Amino acid sequence: MRRAAGMAAVPVSWHRENETGPSTCPGVGWEFRMSASPHRTTARAPHATTIGARPSRTVHGLLSLLLAGAALIGTAPLQDARAQHATQGNSLAPDPAQAAPANAARPDQSAHGNAAAGPAAENAPPPLPPGHQPDAHPPANPPAPTASADAAPAPVAEPASTAYGPILTQPMPSDAAKVALIRRGEYLVQAADCMPCHSAIGGRPYAGGLILKTPFGNMATPNITPDRATGIGAWTQEQFWNVLHRGLGEHDKYVYPTMTYTSYTKMPRADVDAVHAYLMSLQPIYAPRLDVSLNFPFNIRESLLVWRTLYFSPATFRPDPSKPAEWNRGAYLVEGPGHCGECHSPRDAMGGIINSRSLAGARIDSFWAPNISSDPHWGIGGWSEDELVEFLQTGSTHKGVVFGPMSDVVHESMAHLTADDVHAIAFYLKNTPPRSGRPGPALARAERVRSIARGQAVYLANCAQCHQPNGMGVKGAIPNLAGNAAISGDDPGNAITPVLAGLQGQGNYGGMPRFGGALGDRELADLANYIRTAWGNDASANATWSFVRDLRGTAAVGLGGSVVARAFDCPKIGDTTIPGALATEADVTMLATADHSNLQNGITGVIARVRHDNPDATSSDVVTTLTAAYCPVVATRGDLTQAEKRATLIAFSNQAGRQFARLNPPDVSKVLVTAPLPPEAAAQIDQAAAAAGMTPGAYIASKLAAPKSSN
Repeated sequence: MRRAAGMAAVPVSWHRENETGPSTCPGVGWEFRMSASPHRTTARAPHATTIGARPSRTVHGLLSLLLAGAALIGTAPLQDARAQHATQGNSLAPDPAQAAPANAARPDQSAHGNAAAGPAAENAPPPLPPGHQPDAHPPANPPAPTASADAAPAPVAEPASTAYGPILTQPMPSDAAKVALIRRGEYLVQAADCMPCHSAIGGRPYAGGLILKTPFGNMATPNITPDRATGIGAWTQEQFWNVLHRGLGEHDKYVYPTMTYTSYTKMPRADVDAVHAYLMSLQPIYAPRLDVSLNFPFNIRESLLVWRTLYFSPATFRPDPSKPAEWNRGAYLVEGPGHCGECHSPRDAMGGIINSRSLAGARIDSFWAPNISSDPHWGIGGWSEDELVEFLQTGSTHKGVVFGPMSDVVHESMAHLTADDVHAIAFYLKNTPPRSGRPGPALARAERVRSIARGQAVYLANCAQCHQPNGMGVKGAIPNLAGNAAISGDDPGNAITPVLAGLQGQGNYGGMPRFGGALGDRELADLANYIRTAWGNDASANATWSFVRDLRGTAAVGLGGSVVARAFDCPKIGDTTIPGALATEADVTMLATADHSNLQNGITGVIARVRHDNPDATSSDVVTTLTAAYCPVVATRGDLTQAEKRATLIAFSNQAGRQFARLNPPDVSKVLVTAPLPPEAAAQIDQAAAAAGMTPGAYIASKLAAPKSSN
């Protein structure tokens, strides 16, 4: 859902709390991959063009810890965690005496650092931006709202019971309060960037279904529309709060930390209730959760008790009275709904964030989420606040252009926040503790020099046409590589993954072709080392061929760019604009999806594409293209030896040649004589042609052109 200009036309429906408990537990809430179009209604497409990567975040560890936890607690029933935290100031409903007045003016944040938070604000929820403040916000069990003299009496919800006990009867809020609450929730949902993770690629917003590949197995994000059967339509405010604040789902089951409740716990009850109200105002979508399962022992939820004990303690955000209001607002947005540290902070072997290295950057799947601490060299300390605000709002500055999963954050979240809030985020990040970088070891000097020289040659042959020989790109159309902070992080992933997997166009920036099937591991490593050290870029030349090989296993490289295809030394595969590419990834897919019975149909489809794009293509051109497209298909066959793979590829080339000849018969004016060829003779010619590595037609032509023997 998108805010209309001026916050008008917000769909409103009010759902009273129901008698039934939640239909399912939102065990996960992440991805990353993933990306979403800036004005999405029904389908998502990856963004192109980041200073940071934000794919679905998986927790990378738990291994021996989960095993130990499972052995320790077995299947004993879990204790109710609510009482455990009651003494920590985390009651289910906020104290109305401590809450900020609903109509309180927001501190002026335009004068950075001049407004101080008073003592009374210590336990109050952070203020909302202008234009988003509700008229009144009911606490968990509020008194009846004050109504105007001519207002109709508010309806009263009937008592209901849930797994957590009876719900107290409470009046329904007024229509104005409902609209304000939903608007507030919409703003917070955008600040939390919920939609991209809870939407499958090509699916409907918030209906879930995105598959996350994690160390525990595959996970599917849940449906968070108000559908009662498959979404959260039967959830009460209390149950929703319990998930976001305590990481506890249905029947107090532990929620896997792939859903970032570890950050959402900082959101006060008022904000969580607003998020709940907004999600309940959406159109219900029937979307059952996909049936995916975790590997043992990760399917034992109780084993998460150990992880939670070490890394998680529910606690809402408390402003620091010694800091200005803008710092506190930025801290809340970064640490709470924005959950920036979940991707930009390194984790230990058990999946917990290393607090002493928070915001220092981290590897996320095949991308590197950069250092966003205030360090002037490794982080964003060298950026001005205005530069950082421009990047977060538009995704583009002279220091770089957003790409990959971080584009979700810009286009689906930051671009919709108020200027004051984005300034507050920038102000807070500029005042975080500096964290130095820890890049991997660079290549030895002699090899580094050779790698950079080879990389320059690869760059000039494949990249300079668009990004320019000086790396400056084309302003507003093609990203610059010179001075681009995204490619200068500890990890060379951001200099390699876009080349491996390509990028789809975004805004005025065109798409980037996928080079994974056209360049080998060593070529890509050399290219990364060159662009990370050229034109004044001051990064480590630490890319290696083995690093690239590992990325091939996680990036969306296509069949032509797969590890096995490159190891089999298949010809270049890629966009037709890639120098030397013989076939496209679409050609590969067409042949890969054709079984033995309809392989000829796949061959015919590729021939039609090649002849359409290249009307003057010869038989040899077409057969070469087909062979290049089929090579990755054969390379993935684990039932064949290397010799059998090569024989299969030659047999396919012969089949492709015959199919081309049938579809494109020769000019009959040049035919001297036609004669039937017995099947046995045709088979012998095929075998001889295969042994010579030629098509049957080329083999016969070579024999006819050969000088006759004197005998």
